[in-house]
Amino acid sequence: MTSTTPPAGWYPDPSAPGQTRWWDGTAWAPAQSAQLVPAAAGNPIANRARIIGWWAIGVGATFWFIPIALTLIPVAEVQTFAILTSWVGFLPVLTLTVLAIVFGSIGLRRAQAQDGLGRRAARFGLWAGIGTLASPVVVVLIVLIAVVITAAISG
Repeated sequence: MTSTTPPAGWYPDPSAPGQTRWWDGTAWAPAQSAQLVPAAAGNPIANRARIIGWWAIGVGATFWFIPIALTLIPVAEVQTFAILTSWVGFLPVLTLTVLAIVFGSIGLRRAQAQDGLGRRAARFGLWAGIGTLASPVVVVLIVLIAVVITAAISG
């Protein structure tokens, strides 16, 4: 009769709940290895920040960036559609940007405590939220500058 042992890998530490430990196929690694956190456990808040950041960018492009840029087209119907679309999308975009900023901030704080685990995802979420929130102001300023320059050239 043959006995099978689990293959080498990271497993829950039988002597320390909530920790992992390296099993080399025959024996457990020394206790100091128990402090390592597997990547799968990671920093779920940072991962959420990244996902929400992508959503903020996508919904922001659909309901803010493109409609505000469409106001440059000198057709009343297009401008009306663009303004209405911006107002309809205001609350969802604002919600997503605030969530991305909050989750990104919390994710960065947790990454600090976990030796940088999830830092990139948290930063992306934070900057995606800030960028999406600030971009309408930038787009409006560009539109206003373009209108003033066009008026100065033609007038």
